[in-house]
Amino acid sequence: MCGMGKTLISCNFSKKYSKIIIIAPIRQFVKQNLNRYIEYGYNGIHLTISCDGTRHSDTIKKFINSNEEFLISCTFDSIDVLFNCISNLDNSDLIIIIDEFHNLPKSSLLDNTNPMYKLLNSKKSSDI
Repeated sequence: MCGMGKTLISCNFSKKYSKIIIIAPIRQFVKQNLNRYIEYGYNGIHLTISCDGTRHSDTIKKFINSNEEFLISCTFDSIDVLFNCISNLDNSDLIIIIDEFHNLPKSSLLDNTNPMYKLLNSKKSSDI
């Protein structure tokens, strides 16, 4: 499925949302997705949540609360921080895209203490 335009499709689909969150397994994909979105016309404000970006909850919450429109790109390993920061976010204009979903560990789907499980089974999951 490599090179079939999945990122372009997700970018075009997400244009009708003001809050976009892309979750990817590794930092390289986080950066790649962000660069592709910009290449495909996204020109809004963005934030990276990973060890290369930020993992500080206060910084992330301030970013979310200060911007009506944004794109957040986050690694699987930082989903714990993301979930805590978006738990009170209005999801009416939010889309969450999970890149490489097939690479999620089994615990993300079955362990109710896992942050990805919590995200997938929250009311936010209706927009995934």
